[in-house]
Amino acid sequence: MKIQDLSNEEVLLMYTLIEDILGDMNEIILNKGVKHVVDSPVGKLALFMQLEDEKVQEMKNGKKYKLLTSGIKKLVPVVEIINDSYPELSDKIYDILFPLNMDDEDQEENL
Repeated sequence: MKIQDLSNEEVLLMYTLIEDILGDMNEIILNKGVKHVVDSPVGKLALFMQLEDEKVQEMKNGKKYKLLTSGIKKLVPVVEIINDSYPELSDKIYDILFPLNMDDEDQEENL
């Protein structure tokens, strides 16, 4: 399937990138802040910067968040068709984009 000359791989790539960005933004909104884990000479450190409610609302109401949310909703039906037709393709795209990512469970075990 091609949409305006986009291949299945390109559609899944865009969907996966948008999904990743939205996941990060939703986590910030849910936690009302940003958490970052860094390696240091004394081990892993978790840093957290809390955001004011006003900043969280600005993020939720911002053009970037609304555009990403709208875009991903429109891609879902197309992505479902691609995934039904080529089930291995999503994993392939994910591995290309995030080759070093561990599962969330593995990351928590390493903290």
